[in-house]
Amino acid sequence: MKKLLVALFVLAGAFQLCAETWKGLVEENWYSGPKLTEKDLAGKVVLIDKWGVRCPPCRALLPKMQKLYDSLKKRKNFVFIASHCQGRNNEAVAKLVKENNLTFPIYENVGLAANEPTSRYIPFMYVVDARGNVVYSGNNYEKVMIALAKAFVGEKGFQSLVPMLSLDDKNPYAPLIKQAVIGRPIAPIIKRLEAEVKKAEKASAPQAVKDKAAMATQIIEAIEEGKKAVRSEIDAKMLENPFEAISLANLYVKSFPTEKDAIRLKEKIPELKKAARAWYAEQKAKRAAEKAAEKNKDK
Repeated sequence: MKKLLVALFVLAGAFQLCAETWKGLVEENWYSGPKLTEKDLAGKVVLIDKWGVRCPPCRALLPKMQKLYDSLKKRKNFVFIASHCQGRNNEAVAKLVKENNLTFPIYENVGLAANEPTSRYIPFMYVVDARGNVVYSGNNYEKVMIALAKAFVGEKGFQSLVPMLSLDDKNPYAPLIKQAVIGRPIAPIIKRLEAEVKKAEKASAPQAVKDKAAMATQIIEAIEEGKKAVRSEIDAKMLENPFEAISLANLYVKSFPTEKDAIRLKEKIPELKKAARAWYAEQKAKRAAEKAAEKNKDK
């Protein structure tokens, strides 16, 4: 029996190695950007954006996806693919690529080979973590950001406000963005970045100062996106697990103590604590009922 189990385990492992995980990554489906193989996606966090040239919301989203791609392309554990799904259209896609300066990989109908999330509407995005699990599917950009952040940090939680911003250690802003984490005051960081932007407003400002200001602006925008993502995460946790919502809300208030939404959130925390206690009692009663049902089933 032991030998049989070992044989089955080896066979299953061999099947997993040979099984196709992704479909459509072939030369004839490629439009533009870096060419990829299935090996390039193995063990990576993958974002798929299903879009079409005849879809106005899809076209409007392309510049935003380019900014996301630019901020993440240096990560060795991330792959982004824009998967066109309105029929092969070389001319129309090439026109959009040129108009928007798109540099990310664009293919026709690329996606998971099995159990791919689907939708009747586009744009439609889904995030696959490094273990091959779909951790988000839908058309909410902020939720995509949350899913990517969680996929990058595993189960440790949402820590950085700019998890999608990757800078070389030599970059002068690299130490600064490491400080942009939930629970630490963010105002001093924003103040320093805004000062850099102001320096570039002078007509005599050298190009190096302007380049530094452009990077500072990018970080400010990334912090704002991260802030919105955390607020969305708090709202989601209020329904899923109020205790986690309280913990994250307290950290958010510490990061943005003087902002109106943080002040309102702080006022809500006592109410959240009541909801958390009620939720815990409900979960406890549910577990007790399930345990009783199991005992009755065994009799």
